[in-house]
Amino acid sequence: MERWSTELGIADSLRSNFIGCRRLSGYSDESRALKRIGRVLKHKETAMEIFAQGDLLLERVDDVAPSGMVTENAEGAPLVLAEGEESGHRHAIGERVTMFQDEKLARDIPAGLYIGHVQVSSAYARVTHDEHAPITLPRGTYRVRRQRELGPLDVRVLAD
Repeated sequence: MERWSTELGIADSLRSNFIGCRRLSGYSDESRALKRIGRVLKHKETAMEIFAQGDLLLERVDDVAPSGMVTENAEGAPLVLAEGEESGHRHAIGERVTMFQDEKLARDIPAGLYIGHVQVSSAYARVTHDEHAPITLPRGTYRVRRQRELGPLDVRVLAD
């Protein structure tokens, strides 16, 4: 099995190692391939937690103080991470969380894919979408980005 490179950062690692991931899993897009192989990728005694829901990829990162543009939702008011481009459905979190966008924290993500960071202060937060199973995020900070589908000749951003 190919090893996941921590030197490149997760976006470059996913891109450069996707062919091996796809070959191992038998799936053609990042989301399905990662689900098949497992949501926790291990390399050099460290674990990266990655959650996938449709066209979103959430990567657990070290906790940092919110910076850049900061948004908080009230309890019970959903915080929308992304609107569906094709279906009109949305990826949203109902529990109280803090979302912030700081481009300095996303230098290793290709342009146009970075959505922001989500900080979960309570025990958990649940990401919901009408067409996908919910994801439960434990307390922590997560970097949120759009996923891409890698084809033999091109790369395209996935759309829900």
